[in-house]
Amino acid sequence: MFVQFGPQHPGSHGLIKFTLEMLGETIRNSILYIGLLHRGTEKLFETRPFYMGTPYMDRLDYVSTLTSEHAHVLGIEGLIDYQVASAAFLKIRTVFDEITRIKNHLMHISILTFDTGNFFIFFFFLEWREHLMGFYEAVSGARLHAALYRPFETRFSYFNSYLIDSMFSYFNYFLFFFKNFFQPLLFFRVLKLRFMGIGSMSKNFVKNASISGVIARSCGLKYDARASYQTTYAFYKYLSFKIFTGDYGDLYDRMLLMVGEIVESVLIIVQTLFRVFVQSLDSSQTHGQGTNTGLINLNYVLDSSVQRQYV
Repeated sequence: MFVQFGPQHPGSHGLIKFTLEMLGETIRNSILYIGLLHRGTEKLFETRPFYMGTPYMDRLDYVSTLTSEHAHVLGIEGLIDYQVASAAFLKIRTVFDEITRIKNHLMHISILTFDTGNFFIFFFFLEWREHLMGFYEAVSGARLHAALYRPFETRFSYFNSYLIDSMFSYFNYFLFFFKNFFQPLLFFRVLKLRFMGIGSMSKNFVKNASISGVIARSCGLKYDARASYQTTYAFYKYLSFKIFTGDYGDLYDRMLLMVGEIVESVLIIVQTLFRVFVQSLDSSQTHGQGTNTGLINLNYVLDSSVQRQYV
């Protein structure tokens, strides 16, 4: 049986279309139709200065807004062969890139668990994302389409001690609830049965298809553009963080990697805030406002083989 999936289906919401060959509930084959997201962005860029193109990046991927902006800005700065003079602004980009990564992974995991019957988790994660978008609003005035980054910009006066204190207190609260929610969730039997063995990819297939990101790392390919010497950017080469890899390359491995990367993103943000701003602020100001830096020590079991034995 052949089923037409998208572009009007709520699961694809106008972005993509598949023709699926089904055998019962099993997808035997799929034909992909791309190009439905085309909005004439390239034509719009032809008649506008380069710095006016950054807000369009928010619209292309409204879940990873600032990372899309960062790619656009880095492309412009690379073409003009210009290095941003202010190291502090590179660190601000790093902080908001990681906030965007947390938002992205929270949306991904919450929708996955929503499809397995965890209705409550979905709305709880949306509340966490709203707090993160509050940081967007504090520096740009917009919650979703921030349009924060500018090529060659060195201004960072909007990043003040009050915002730093708010970030420290929020991420301490965030890690506490994240631990209490995710440790039971990762052992949820229905979730494992739905995720294990689904969407598996081999390492050779990932290399031949030039796939990167969480999908590639779930297959055991230890590559992250932030940590690679050739492709690192912003402030990542001065930071210490882990790169998680999987063994099976399926949907369950990818969810485990996202959980680990959310924790690592919080630690990257904390490192950056300490190295940039907290050390340069007056000590009486930071201690007087009650900055809470005692982050919870999370010992997550991210080994896929250990998690699977409980099914």
